[in-house]
Amino acid sequence: MSSSSSAITATTQLPPTPPSTASTILNNRVFLDMLGPSLLKGSSQLQIQLHTTDALAHKKIILLYFSAHWCGPCRNFTPTLSEFYLTHRDIRPDDIEIVFISSDRDSNGFTTYFGTMPWLAVPFESRHLKQAMTSRFGVGGIPALVVLDAHTGNVVTADGRGDVAGSRGDTELCFAAWLGELPEESLDAHDAAMIERVKIEEDWERRRRDGNEEKAKMLMVNKSVTKEERQAELQVRKRVSVVSDCLLFFGLVFVVFFYFLSTIFCLTNSLDSENNVYFFAFA
Repeated sequence: MSSSSSAITATTQLPPTPPSTASTILNNRVFLDMLGPSLLKGSSQLQIQLHTTDALAHKKIILLYFSAHWCGPCRNFTPTLSEFYLTHRDIRPDDIEIVFISSDRDSNGFTTYFGTMPWLAVPFESRHLKQAMTSRFGVGGIPALVVLDAHTGNVVTADGRGDVAGSRGDTELCFAAWLGELPEESLDAHDAAMIERVKIEEDWERRRRDGNEEKAKMLMVNKSVTKEERQAELQVRKRVSVVSDCLLFFGLVFVVFFYFLSTIFCLTNSLDSENNVYFFAFA
């Protein structure tokens, strides 16, 4: 993004994930040429770059949302589309994805407007991609919502805006209508990809779990060693304590014995002195 933008574009290191099976459903060549190698996701404060194929993996339907912050009808429609998207994503997270194609005049307008959207966006700098898509899909005005088959990249309908607005919140009905326009080839490809995805994720989870169990075993070994060392240390401390107690006891005995001898010696000397006095007096 340009230096004038208030957003921070960053690439983050995510936790390990299963290998992607995007190539088994998403038409990589079509969407990479159309949208570019990376897409943005985030808010007006932080935007993260995602690989296009990973970001759109496993989707049945992809919606291209042509819009702009300066456009009043766009700002009115965006909340409706957001509610539609979030509601359907909560029910069927693998069904659809929306990609924002900006017609904003500057990066600040793009950043502010995109910050209100829960979906993805083509980077503002990729103006040539926006122009190519506008021409390719015959977009004559905004807002416009073009619905695409994720497997082939073909247009399902160019009037997705009318479908969403006319659904009156019934996202299932609207999506079913789009799904009904997909060829069997696309539906079969999606089903096969989902089966493969489940297998890969199960295998990955098993390997991760096995790895964690091995780490747990190593941790238990370390804990056992630590416990043994602790017990040995306690034994040493006990021995030291016994020796210290013995030394203290014998020291006290010596002091008492010395005091006793000193007392006897003093008494003896005292008696000797008295006897001498009596002797001289008697003499």
